[in-house]
Formats: sequence, C-alpha cells, structure tokens
Amino acid sequence: MMRKQVFLSVGLMVATQTLLFRTALMFALAILCGACASPVGIRTADPREVQRSLTRNALTADTPSDFSENQLRRYDLLQAYKDDPDATLAKLHASALAEDLPPDALFALAELSFLRAEETGQQGQYAASVVYAYALLFPEGERAPLDPLDPRERIGADLTIARSPWPSSGRRRARF
Repeated sequence: MMRKQVFLSVGLMVATQTLLFRTALMFALAILCGACASPVGIRTADPREVQRSLTRNALTADTPSDFSENQLRRYDLLQAYKDDPDATLAKLHASALAEDLPPDALFALAELSFLRAEETGQQGQYAASVVYAYALLFPEGERAPLDPLDPRERIGADLTIARSPWPSSGRRRARF
C-alpha cells in the first residue's frame, strides 16, 4: 500500500510539473507572438488623397507642409508655433542664423511667414516670406542651390509670387 501511495504522489508531482511547464510554455509563446506582431498596419487609400496629403503646403492648405513641421520639431517649436506663431518665427529665425541659414530652415521660415501673413494680413509677413524664399532659391556664397527636383524649390518660387507685397509693375499678378 505504501508503494502505491509513493507512486501516486510521484505521479501527482510529475503531473503538476508538466502542467506548470505547459503553462510557462504557453505564456512564453504568447509573448513571443505578441513581440513579432507588426505595430504598423497597411490600408489602401485613394491615390489622389495620398498625393494631396504628401504635397500639402501653405499654398494648397491652411497648414504648413511636412518640411516646415519637421523643422519646427527639430528645434522643438511645434507646440510653441501653435501657441504663439510670431515669437516662434523669431526663435526659428535666430536658430537658423546661428546655423548660417540652412535651406531647410529658410524654407520653413518662408512658408510659415506666408501662413502668418495669410492669417493676419500683415504686408511685412508677406515681405518676410518673399525674402526667405528668395534666399532659398538664390543662395549666396558657398551654399549649394536646391536640387531642381526638390519640391521645396517650386513651392519657394510660388511663395515669391503668390502675394508679393511689391507692385507688379504693370504685369498681372498670379492668383491661386
């Protein structure tokens, strides 16, 4: 009888260990499968909607382009721009001057100044937008010009004529 009890208790221990092993294995498998799942999903979208989203800029929407938003993020000014655009433009200008006016910052300054001018109607903001865009398009010194296929070049050119604060000397101004 004693032998039977020993075999039963050993069998119970083996069954308990097997159950614990299987439970631990299931947890490990669940964690492993969860870790391998992709956090990024894919969905189909209308090609025109995607194109509009990718090419959005100050002239086609009332929001800055991704190029300008990236510059605001780079200088940690994205929220500050939403709260106080004028002070943020001054900070962005100072930061750009400290780095010898890189093209990315010049584009952001041109576009954000244009958006601010559209909001306030201030001719000075339009003039600032044109000056920044001109400096972007026609760099001085050793700074290389933008690649002709860079979309910022076309947007910069359009910003210089969109609402130029200077008289058009008899020519018709472009309307967008």
